[in-house]
Amino acid sequence: MAIPCTALHEFYRFMNKYLTAFTGDQMTLAAVEMNRLVRSLQGRKVEEDDWTNLYCKVKDAPHPGWSNLPFRDYLHDGVGVEFKLMKKDNPSACMGRSIMHPAATRTISFSEDSSAAEAMDRIFDQWGATIADFETRTRATSSTGKADLRWGVLLWAPDHSEFLYFEERLEVPLVSDHHAVWHEGNHRGKPTRNLRIYDRATDALRFSCTLPRNGAKLQPYFDVPDVDNGACVFKPTGHGVVPLFAAKHDAQRFLSHFPDEASEEGLKKLLDLWEATKQP
Repeated sequence: MAIPCTALHEFYRFMNKYLTAFTGDQMTLAAVEMNRLVRSLQGRKVEEDDWTNLYCKVKDAPHPGWSNLPFRDYLHDGVGVEFKLMKKDNPSACMGRSIMHPAATRTISFSEDSSAAEAMDRIFDQWGATIADFETRTRATSSTGKADLRWGVLLWAPDHSEFLYFEERLEVPLVSDHHAVWHEGNHRGKPTRNLRIYDRATDALRFSCTLPRNGAKLQPYFDVPDVDNGACVFKPTGHGVVPLFAAKHDAQRFLSHFPDEASEEGLKKLLDLWEATKQP
């Protein structure tokens, strides 16, 4: 039976959407570095630069440094990745779900009085220009003149027990592939209005955009893949570790005696030895 053109188009769009984030060796190193990161966080939230540092180390690439440009998280050897981090109680439970990031960019402007289609066209023009600039900067790092643009989405559990990361293609959205509607709603007793942009073939929500009067933010929706389709899941062994404080010279003595072990393992050995030798 012949597959309808629209269905075939959607099939290839889906199959080409997700990308391999890490090689096997990189995945192994990333798991080690994730354990170290969780220990260093000491319970605080995961910041974008935490992930950028880890990612660059795993990829053996230089840190991009600070920049006020949009899309500047990772640019190396023709690959550009824009990271988006989101806290989720259970990252693995998000597989197969569509999740919204609250802000892809804050530099969008359009008229609230225009039609939904006109507003979408205006938004995609600006969004496309931002992506085109990212492509130019990424291509400048390539020895072949090619640019590979990606979203890098990291979901992290509040207790740092689990992280889920995936990458997908970052492309300029086409007006012809989408349709838009104005959405009226209510939030905490106050009327709200925003623009919702849907995939024309699947009717899946792809973007929402807040109004300029509130500081327009383009909010993309990401479909979280499973492990077979590109999700990388990390379950750090150190998420149950809590910080202890010691005088600097005592900490140095301790580490010199246990150079090849995690600090909690060395501490456990000391406690076991003390309990075994203490007088009854």
